[in-house]
Amino acid sequence: DKNNSYENCVLTQDSELEPLKAIKKVLSTKKILDLTHLKTYTIDDKDSYEIDDAISLEERGLTKLIWIHISDPTSVIPKDSVVDLKARSKALTIYLANKVIYMLPKDIINLMSLKQGKSSLTLSVGVNIDLEGNILNYIVSRALIKPTYNLTYEEADELIDYSPEEERDLLALSKTMELRRKIRGNNGAIQLEQPEGRFKIQDDIRVLNIIEPTESRKLVSECMILLGHVIASYAESNRIPVLYRSQGITTKTANQPIENANIPAVNNSVIKQRLTRAITSTQSNQHYSLGLNIYVQATSPLRRYSDMLVHRQILAYLDDNPMYSRDELNRLLYDLEPCQRQAIDIMKEDKSINQFKWFTSNSRRIWATYFLRYLSKKKNTVLLYFEELEMDISCTIKNIDSWDIGKRLLVKFVNTNEITKQLEFLITG
Repeated sequence: DKNNSYENCVLTQDSELEPLKAIKKVLSTKKILDLTHLKTYTIDDKDSYEIDDAISLEERGLTKLIWIHISDPTSVIPKDSVVDLKARSKALTIYLANKVIYMLPKDIINLMSLKQGKSSLTLSVGVNIDLEGNILNYIVSRALIKPTYNLTYEEADELIDYSPEEERDLLALSKTMELRRKIRGNNGAIQLEQPEGRFKIQDDIRVLNIIEPTESRKLVSECMILLGHVIASYAESNRIPVLYRSQGITTKTANQPIENANIPAVNNSVIKQRLTRAITSTQSNQHYSLGLNIYVQATSPLRRYSDMLVHRQILAYLDDNPMYSRDELNRLLYDLEPCQRQAIDIMKEDKSINQFKWFTSNSRRIWATYFLRYLSKKKNTVLLYFEELEMDISCTIKNIDSWDIGKRLLVKFVNTNEITKQLEFLITG
């Protein structure tokens, strides 16, 4: 019994009674695919609280059915309810070095996260893929899953690397997604892979974490891109108004000489400067840097409100319920965009504060950097790649000069400009 299966696996505090009623109603009244028999994996960072995506594999002779499951919070959050409006005003979960400001209440996140051994409601996509990585057909459905493993990226990498006899699914998924990646590459996709540095506060100590683009991270990323492509195709085919993500073809070219182009951060910076800005709208268009003719973001409804809107539309269509019109979606997007910008600005400011404190506590260090571009020659501001930190940092150079892109520079931290809030450095070599 699906109702009992779900109730036995979730908490039942008073604050969760209404969401539990909503879940029971969905289980008893909606058409749901029971996928609890599948071996299903979630792969996240070690400290992730919002576990909103999972993957499964079904071997079908010469084809593979790739399942991508996304948590379904919209089934327990009524449209325009207090929780919904609050989430809309936040727009995003905000990740800071010392804390996380969640978009949704923690009890709902806890209830709807895809936890190991717990039956969970999802929006699931099954994609049938041939030996060359081509999409043959797909299924979009409400589903009930029961994750077999909650893995960290490190644990998933080990399973992919060593591929024990009883755990071959992740390696097969990784190889299949590599085929998808090559197809996108042949369609013009731009793969910008490089390590990324992030500051975190752990036990009141600021630490630097370097995120490497490992096989498991590439696997998850490719699965999420695949889901976004399939959901967009499904929405367009069925005339479901959704928020598409698109990016036009770039016509810019780099005329400046480049040094050290073999360093990923230098090469990627040159490429990023040539790209046009991606936009969100109700009009479907190609996404140039993903190498896709159509795409939506729909993988993170626990932490991104625009993804919740896509889920609402797809699930309303599946349930034969009223949907937002395109005009209504455009109005929601208009209200949402300033909230998104505010959330992004808060994260940027937190990053800048932690960079300042990091350099202040390492004030005697000489840092190896690479010049990426001028932000304002008049204000002496540039973008430098700090090799040890794996970060591109906007800063002011006291003794600025004319440099080629990729020029290696040794710099020393001086101060932070009180007016511009820019980090100030001095070239030492």
